[in-house]
Amino acid sequence: MERHLMFFNLKVIIGITPAEYAAVLAFTSEERDFEVRAKRTSDHAPLPVHEQPAAHLSKAITKFTDALPYDKLLINVTTHLNHRIQNKDATNIPDLHLIVTTQPPEDDSADEIEIPKPASKWVGECRLSSDYEFMVRKLSGTCDCHHDIDLAVIMVFKERVRWKQPQDTSLTAQTLRASPPLEYEEFIPACIKKDLKFGPVNIHSHVWINICEV
Repeated sequence: MERHLMFFNLKVIIGITPAEYAAVLAFTSEERDFEVRAKRTSDHAPLPVHEQPAAHLSKAITKFTDALPYDKLLINVTTHLNHRIQNKDATNIPDLHLIVTTQPPEDDSADEIEIPKPASKWVGECRLSSDYEFMVRKLSGTCDCHHDIDLAVIMVFKERVRWKQPQDTSLTAQTLRASPPLEYEEFIPACIKKDLKFGPVNIHSHVWINICEV
């Protein structure tokens, strides 16, 4: 999926797997024709709004599992955000990743101790701009490569109005081009109506995001 950012003359390509990204880096580093363009290639981390549902769910999971009556020296439950899962067949980086590690009781008479092996049990992805079918394929690929996974979750942002980029000739586009870049604090509204909960964000008479439900 491609999205054009007209204010910065960038072409953003999303939905790239780690293997595809590595291939692009290798190709552009070897081909002289791409030497100048490769210098402008950058890898952007997910925005906070994309990670927020996974962060809240991770906090809730941790609070719930900490309250369970089990021996935490023998069983360790951890949740991670954007944590790499890797084996000989594939590398996956889900937005949410729950791992269970069991430590066998230590045998004082033995000269060696068994190294605990973590098991991936839950994975999750946040969907904002990505296509739903793409998210399903991504999670399916992760589960196919890691058979310990018991649960896959998709956290979906539902928009009241589908996001649209301002037209090149619109007053909004012309005003933004003629203005200095906004700070994050200037872009985010200072307050919103209680019944709206998630926005909208309205800058220069254009709705940039309008989420009704997660």
